[in-house]
Amino acid sequence: MAINEEARSKAWVQNLDYSQYFRDQGLQQQDQAMRMAAESTPESRAAGIREGLGVAADFTPVVGEIKSAKEGYEDYQAGNYGMAALGAAGAIPFIGYGPRAVKGLLSSVGNLANKAAQNTPTRIPDFYTNPAKGAFNFGKEYTKAIGPSIKESIDPQAVAKRRVVGMSDTKIDDWLSDVGQDAEKTAISINRQLDMPKDSLIEKSVVGLNYLDSRIPREDVTKLSSAVGQGFRAVGKIPESIVQRATKHLTDGPHVTNPKGRYEYQIKDPSVDKNIGYIEAIGVSGSGAPVVRALHGKSTDTYLTTVNNLNKTQGEKAVANLQGKNMVEFMQVSSTLNGDAYQLMKKLGVGGQPSQMLDTLLLARAKSAKGLKIYKGEQKALDSFNSLLKTRAIKMAKVSDEAGNPVGSQNLLDIKEPEGYLVTQQSFNSRQKELGGMNAFVVVDPTKGKMYTMLSDGHDVLGIDPVGGHGLITASPLIESSIKTGAKYSNKQIKSFKTTRNINKALKETEAVTGIKKTSKETNEAYTKRAFRNSKPPVTQADRDRAASARNKLVGTGLLAAGGTAVALDD
Repeated sequence: MAINEEARSKAWVQNLDYSQYFRDQGLQQQDQAMRMAAESTPESRAAGIREGLGVAADFTPVVGEIKSAKEGYEDYQAGNYGMAALGAAGAIPFIGYGPRAVKGLLSSVGNLANKAAQNTPTRIPDFYTNPAKGAFNFGKEYTKAIGPSIKESIDPQAVAKRRVVGMSDTKIDDWLSDVGQDAEKTAISINRQLDMPKDSLIEKSVVGLNYLDSRIPREDVTKLSSAVGQGFRAVGKIPESIVQRATKHLTDGPHVTNPKGRYEYQIKDPSVDKNIGYIEAIGVSGSGAPVVRALHGKSTDTYLTTVNNLNKTQGEKAVANLQGKNMVEFMQVSSTLNGDAYQLMKKLGVGGQPSQMLDTLLLARAKSAKGLKIYKGEQKALDSFNSLLKTRAIKMAKVSDEAGNPVGSQNLLDIKEPEGYLVTQQSFNSRQKELGGMNAFVVVDPTKGKMYTMLSDGHDVLGIDPVGGHGLITASPLIESSIKTGAKYSNKQIKSFKTTRNINKALKETEAVTGIKKTSKETNEAYTKRAFRNSKPPVTQADRDRAASARNKLVGTGLLAAGGTAVALDD
């Protein structure tokens, strides 16, 4: 999930007017609603969704919704913003059953909760654009996955398949679908979070070749530094001080929400899926973080022209390129003006595409600092930006120098002269579907005209790791590029494991395990999907025992009736 999703969830839940909600339900006082929630019993809960094996949710009108709102607020106060978003979404009349079902399962049978998460489709509408709709849509899809997950838990053949292949048929079907892009990467990531065996087929197949390394403990700083720095480089060398800053960003940065928690790292090959990792790291083809696109695009030339034109009006010398305070200003404004900020600016009446809005805002700030005349459109952009900063709807992005000193400032005149390279970060919605919202760690060396970018993402759902699992962070090695407008980039910087030899080895492994041969007309991916889907591994006694144990647990917890025909979901 995106790093900024926690912030989005937090902001959304914080702004909910619970008092108004209760009034809208015809209740005069919140305490009356809370009493109703506290007095609710399993018997008072109506049978809700009847899909798959028949899920029963907390669906009693008003009571269930009030209870969900109350729990959402309590989760918010405790800092559990992902769960708070689910609870708040569950408080919405007539649609709350999905998120409430999710919350119930996340609090109950761990293995079932994890299986349901693994079987939930990778593509969730509005997940990264609308916290309320996204939480609800996730809840709906998660709820649909409960029935298949139960069936797979109590079916010895399904247990064997998950053990041998590393994916369920439900998740493979998601991978096979038109909208299931990167479902296989989601599956392998969750497996790694749950410490599943390293010898499953998904690890040994072509799927595993998407990663350069995996299961790197947070404590192994040396190995992690090598992975994102020099360890997999084919050409060139990243300055060691930048490697250390990037490593620190991974071990102590925005992805590590619990400093005492367990985290592991997997290193993704930037060349997979038609070089998408390179493309987003460089900021070309309309991809990547806005700050990266701005640095690689024409906005740097536009701002340089602005600076020199304004200098000329006041008898100052022209500069050859953006350095020092000028580059600090460019980086802090372009980092602040992310996708969310852009949409807020548009709502306030500021026009233009992102690059145009950035150019206008930079011009307006430069004129304001020099006391020069500001035109109407420029003033609108400046006033809107300052208003959003004042109300804390957005926050000025931090820029630090090589020594780690903060050098930016909301007031352009207060920007400090930096020493060495500059560092910032920004969240953005990635085209890598299994990652979704990503973080771009960005270093710019103005004197050399170079940019170094590391993309990373915390693998969770609404800020929640799998039950009994640990945090997983996906990162790509640092990518070097030029900030000169129009400069080409190299997509051969990092060694790839997707060599002909390794691919053939993976295909042979798939054939050996599944017994299914590749046809001459099949692509490697198409064959792997077919082999995974049609495979029926031998069932062992251990598989039968595990399935029987799962059935007994589900019956014992009330999630499965003795006859295996109904599921009851109780908190």
